[in-house]
Amino acid sequence: MWLAKVRYYGEFFLHAILIVALAVVGLWRAYPEQGAVWLAAAISGAAIWTLVEYSLHRVVLHHLPYVRERHEAHHDDQTALIVIPVWLSLGLFACLSLLPLWLLAGRVVATGITGGLLLGYLWFDTVHHATTGASTPAPTDTA
Repeated sequence: MWLAKVRYYGEFFLHAILIVALAVVGLWRAYPEQGAVWLAAAISGAAIWTLVEYSLHRVVLHHLPYVRERHEAHHDDQTALIVIPVWLSLGLFACLSLLPLWLLAGRVVATGITGGLLLGYLWFDTVHHATTGASTPAPTDTA
């Protein structure tokens, strides 16, 4: 039970720390010249989060076997502390956003958009937590 709470609530803090880290990395030696570019990229990332979340929800959470099972357990008991493992969520952010954008658009844009996406994800998780009243660990939470 204790470990489930640490994993569940730890993601809130980890994602906030990563957003700040992405801002530092993105703006390192680029501020103030490219500060507006980073901010525009971050706002863009946060704005497109809803589309990304909807797409991930429809495709990944309902069709990939391991993730689908955890998501179904969440639907069965929305107050359970069920989370996608942090290694998976951060891996997706790194492989689908940060690394490709870094190669295509550079460090400033990549960290800005990825930071914005993470901010959208953090906001989504916070609102989701507040509206579902998650409070107890799921009996099947073994990951």
